[in-house]
Amino acid sequence: MSSSYTLRLYQQEAVRKMLRRKNQDGNELVVIATGGGKSLVIAELAHQLGKPVLILQPSKELLEQNVNKMLSYVSKDEIGIFSASMNSHTINTFTFATIGSIYKKPELFAHFDTVILDECDLLSSKDQDSMYMKFFSQVGHPKVYGLTATPFRMDTFVRKSQYGYIESVTATRLINRTRNRFWNRVIVDVSYSDLLDEGYLVPLEYIDQTILQHHQIPKNSGSDFDLDSYVEMIDGVSGSTTKKIAQLAENFNSILIFCSTIKQATQFANYFADDADVVTSETKKSKRNQIITDFRSGKLKMVFNVNVLTVGFDHPSLDCIVMLRPTRSIRLYTQMMGRGTRLADGKSKCTIIDFAGNVASYGRMETLQLAKIERKWELISEKGSWHMQELNSFRIRR
Repeated sequence: MSSSYTLRLYQQEAVRKMLRRKNQDGNELVVIATGGGKSLVIAELAHQLGKPVLILQPSKELLEQNVNKMLSYVSKDEIGIFSASMNSHTINTFTFATIGSIYKKPELFAHFDTVILDECDLLSSKDQDSMYMKFFSQVGHPKVYGLTATPFRMDTFVRKSQYGYIESVTATRLINRTRNRFWNRVIVDVSYSDLLDEGYLVPLEYIDQTILQHHQIPKNSGSDFDLDSYVEMIDGVSGSTTKKIAQLAENFNSILIFCSTIKQATQFANYFADDADVVTSETKKSKRNQIITDFRSGKLKMVFNVNVLTVGFDHPSLDCIVMLRPTRSIRLYTQMMGRGTRLADGKSKCTIIDFAGNVASYGRMETLQLAKIERKWELISEKGSWHMQELNSFRIRR
């Protein structure tokens, strides 16, 4: 069965590079920017490997996307889905699964010697007891191809300060430069700027409306900002912010707003009545699905969300992103921006309205990329190098 899709040149090259490594020891890291068609690369690779393949993804939404692409290559009878969220527990030649549904059942998957892992930055090799690490160990350490748009994550570690006390430190770390290294090689690196240059994604326009700079925002005891305190601090300008968002509704067709707290999202959305709604972790699944459907169809112009519509949410017509949420995570920052980069009919750009100082801190999306410096991979932007750049630290004991 031949696919109805024609792969772009960089997708073809990515698959070729992965196939060349199929008999080599170690695990391969494939970096393709958001909107670059990872699900099609996964389907093409799985099909060309010519043997049973286990495809893992973290959510039902991504599983459905990946299965739909695979169906353009093989018949439904060759596909298995093992996921509680899909109410399916079947294993086949091409088995799509969520890790939470399989990690306690390794014996069912021991015959797979090849795994494709989507959103592989969620794997932490530092934690040998994590679901991923325990599963791979128990099924015999299969060959793993990892795909991600964000090959970095926040890492917290303990060190002794120059003053003699012990402190907890949070930094951004590339996932191929961690202790207990899991990813042996970066074999593909396709950045947003690469895809932008080829005309596969739209440019971003940046409008800085920063209320508080990052150094002015209190941090919590972990790795991020104290978002409740931040919302209280900017409460005095919420009226003018609402007016600015209202003006956006006149200039854009589809607006996604990233908020700091559920209270903030609800208050803003209430102002716009029928033109807006809210999606948070507390939103019931059925209502969430309806809101997303209405947003994609144009029935809703604005959606205020809190930590939900990032990975796995595709809405190509989105032409404006509003950031009311500051973040210490470059991964989250990249995911928020990436929601607006896809092509759509009549769309020439996506406008980023940044009230939270994120662009000023981390740099424009087109400057954020991997680079090999002195034979080591680094994460860089116009604001500098980010691998192991300290984001937060606090004393935990003398």
